[in-house]
Amino acid sequence: MARKYSQVILMMILIISGIIGLITPCAADLHIQASSNDVLAKGDPITITGDGYGNGSVMVWRIGPSFFDAIVVETNPDGHFTYKAEDTEKYRSGPFMVIVQDPGGDEKYSLNVIESVKRYKVNLADGRQILEVDPEFMDIPAVSDIAERLINQILDMDTDDSCIHHTVYVEEPVLHVLNEEQTPLIIPYGECLKLQGTMNMAPDNHIIVRLYDTSVIERSGQRILVIPTTTVLTESGIQENYWEHTLDTSVMTPGEYLIEIGWNRSSISGQNAIILRVIEEGKKETGIAKSHGMAGIFEGFFPHLSYDSNHFHKYSFHNLIHPGTGCAPPHPSQPRSS
Repeated sequence: MARKYSQVILMMILIISGIIGLITPCAADLHIQASSNDVLAKGDPITITGDGYGNGSVMVWRIGPSFFDAIVVETNPDGHFTYKAEDTEKYRSGPFMVIVQDPGGDEKYSLNVIESVKRYKVNLADGRQILEVDPEFMDIPAVSDIAERLINQILDMDTDDSCIHHTVYVEEPVLHVLNEEQTPLIIPYGECLKLQGTMNMAPDNHIIVRLYDTSVIERSGQRILVIPTTTVLTESGIQENYWEHTLDTSVMTPGEYLIEIGWNRSSISGQNAIILRVIEEGKKETGIAKSHGMAGIFEGFFPHLSYDSNHFHKYSFHNLIHPGTGCAPPHPSQPRSS
């Protein structure tokens, strides 16, 4: 008799364990690929992936200043999912919350979202409304408050749903040029210059260099490329990404040039510019390279940047390479110069 009771108790334990296994999600994880680390440059895609989601689908919530969205994404039989968002040009700068909700063993979400006239109503499964969101009026404190309310509701003890959340920080696209001097760049004709810098955009972006003769701009108001547009080498970093470009002055003539560096998605964001003066070999020039009309030209083309004749943006004076010793850009696998 005691043996029968033991068998019954063992059977009940197995049944209960099976039920718990159905309603309790596996140890799930969440990975977000932004531009660099936890920074997302507006316009770069954001890829959200996860493993251990074995209940058929997940709901991906995206919450940021002036932005709100929720979408159901199917998972693979092995519990993996991938969601790539390419509408990030709509994002505003600031913290951006991603919540991935697992529906639990019943595969039914405890929350649902109804969109109406650019407003979102968040309801419980029984139809009761718990939240109404108007993205137009969502500032950073509102983002934090809405995300916290959603997470608390998803993890409510009355549901078997669960979630994981992660925060990324949205920034305007920015490209910096390393700076070691405080005057416009002056370089003898025939030498090569390696320009280097950092950026918050993803390294797979198309970063290009455009070179213009400032005398042509002053005379005609037109920007005519001196040499064909060239692509910049990029590299991933831990906190920010890197770019570098080698410029060969032997394909130019002595004179003053405007160098624009930036990605090809915008003519305003993710851009930078420097002035380069190429001088005749053996000629000595001291002080600041000047161009009477460059302040106005610069401000006209780059109203979001400031022109300072004593500090015209950033550049790297080191790593001047003579053509005879190798002017070609280094292979991405080569170590970075210090």
